[in-house]
Amino acid sequence: MLRKLMLSLGINSVLKALSLFLSLYQIQWLFRYISSEDLAHYNIAMSYMAAISLFIGFGLATTLQKWYTNDHSEKTRANVWTTGWYVRLISFLVGIVLTLSVLLISRDLSLTLLALLFVNTFVIICDYSFSALYNVREEAWKFSVTDFCGKLITTLLLVSYTQGLRFTNTAIYDFLLILTIGSLVTLLLDFVWLRRYVTGGVFDAALLKIMLPGMALIGFSGFLVGIYQYSQPIFMQRLGISDRDINGFAKAFTFVAQINFALGSVIPQFSSSLKRRLLGTKTNTQKQAFFSRVLLLSLGGLLGIYMMAVLVAPYYFGFVDPEHKYPLSASIFPILAAFIVPSALATLILYLSVFENQERWHFWVVCVQLVIGVGLMLWLIPAYGAIGAAWSVLIVGLIDAFLLRIPQFFITLGAGADSIDRDTKVSNAS
Repeated sequence: MLRKLMLSLGINSVLKALSLFLSLYQIQWLFRYISSEDLAHYNIAMSYMAAISLFIGFGLATTLQKWYTNDHSEKTRANVWTTGWYVRLISFLVGIVLTLSVLLISRDLSLTLLALLFVNTFVIICDYSFSALYNVREEAWKFSVTDFCGKLITTLLLVSYTQGLRFTNTAIYDFLLILTIGSLVTLLLDFVWLRRYVTGGVFDAALLKIMLPGMALIGFSGFLVGIYQYSQPIFMQRLGISDRDINGFAKAFTFVAQINFALGSVIPQFSSSLKRRLLGTKTNTQKQAFFSRVLLLSLGGLLGIYMMAVLVAPYYFGFVDPEHKYPLSASIFPILAAFIVPSALATLILYLSVFENQERWHFWVVCVQLVIGVGLMLWLIPAYGAIGAAWSVLIVGLIDAFLLRIPQFFITLGAGADSIDRDTKVSNAS
């Protein structure tokens, strides 16, 4: 099992590096062909869409991974998958309503921009359900293959744009249409690859009743996360920060988000493997000792990634923004990049906590983060601008990982949390 896991993680890392290389061109294209005003509108719209996407995701991908990781029958798992897709249809309608509501909040954003962003975002959300199955099967590298294929199609279409290809008369709309085409390619490939594992189930109202409390908590928690973790451009605009500084912040945050996305594609698979290892550990003390070693090794690796990111950042910014339109990115990146460490650790603890039915604890942690995050933005952004926004991200991340999630999970392990879901007997009976 360990050899399979390490091989999968190794292949996954190589593929993610290739995908990151393609993403560099996409970001460069964005800074080259989109005006400063349109780019600021795009970044602000992305902030709204991040909160919406985290809410309408309903935690379905995490819930699917939980049910496939823990001890359930194949019939139950198939029914969970089918039932989850009925929920996904409902989330689509909810997403439309929320997207339209943004027009009432921010009149600077166009309906076309928000609609295109929503369609692309929803396709990606649907695809995350397939990534959950890859993670459980310790085959996350397959998701990286399909993701690379989608990004390759996107990059080729963007290159064609420079040669005269046009879908509309507006560059930002063409960019979003091309992104959506790439996302649809990835979704189709994942369905073809996993179709044998996602068919044969039926809608099960009893299962939905069991799934809904956890999904509701994760979905609403995700919405709150979006408010404080991705809304800095919105707060900066409302507090009078210039478009140039907003775009500079967004440029630095995009690099951090890419690194977090790459780590996020590895962490779920790692968490499933770690959960199985904890199941095989006899005493609570041994579980805590084992997890301590994992935590220290993870922390060391993440610090190494942080230092590497800081070293690479000048070359990255020079490539995506060769004209140095938004120089602020270089000064705030070391602050934002430090967020990589607590973010990855918190994500790992999140998955492990959900496996142990700790969704309610996750919700209360997010509530605390929301209060702290909004308070920090209202205090630091007027005083320090984009640098204050960067510090607000980092401070909330450190509190989340090191003061809230890690201590609580150690307590959970020490208390001898039930390793098998409390719903196992009910679900297997169904």
